[in-house]
This record gives sequence, C-alpha cells and structure tokens, in this order.
Amino acid sequence: EWSPLGDEVIIASGENYPDALSSGFLSQRLSAPIILTMKNSVPADTMESLRERGVRKVYLIGGESAISKAVADKLMATPAYMWSSSANNLVPRGGNLEVVRLGGSSRYSSSAAWRGR
Repeated sequence: EWSPLGDEVIIASGENYPDALSSGFLSQRLSAPIILTMKNSVPADTMESLRERGVRKVYLIGGESAISKAVADKLMATPAYMWSSSANNLVPRGGNLEVVRLGGSSRYSSSAAWRGR
C-alpha cells in the first residue's frame, strides 16, 4: 500500500510518457509513487514533494535523453529529509538523496532495466 511518507520515489519524464507509464510495475513493486520532472530541470513542486515525503532514494526512469545529467546532479546534491516523531517535523537525514538511474539506450532497454528491480 502506498504511503504519503516513504524512503523511495520514482521520477520519470513528464514530457515523454512511455517511461512513466511503463514504470508502473516498479511503482507497485516498491510501493513508491511516480513523480514527474522535465528533461532539463526539476519543477519546484517535485523538489518540495521529495522533501515532504521524507525521500532518501530516487529512481530516475530513462536514460539521459529522457532526464538529463543536470537533473540527476541536482537531485544528488539535494539534502534528504525524514520524519522525526520527537520533533513532530521533517529533519535532515544527514546526507543527500541517493539517485539510481534505470535506463538504457531506448525505451525498450530502459523498461527492461527496471523490471529486474
């Protein structure tokens, strides 16, 4: 079952739908939501969602032709947060987001890359 808080999230292109659609299998398997991004920039709403969910690990779906290296680099430089019951708030985890790219040279090889997860 999906939860509004969670350690993992899937990020796919909001500009090119096949990767986002085919990552539904991974989303179900990890109980992780799919959040959309642009090829060359991360929307502020996406960044805020990562923080509010307390995400520590991001799966980027697709190769650099779908989501650029600049987006991956920005995510890797983003602090990770977690929920603290004692503080009743989000607090820094003490590190940055872990980013795992699951992609290939085509949408077919990209799909095969995350089916094994």
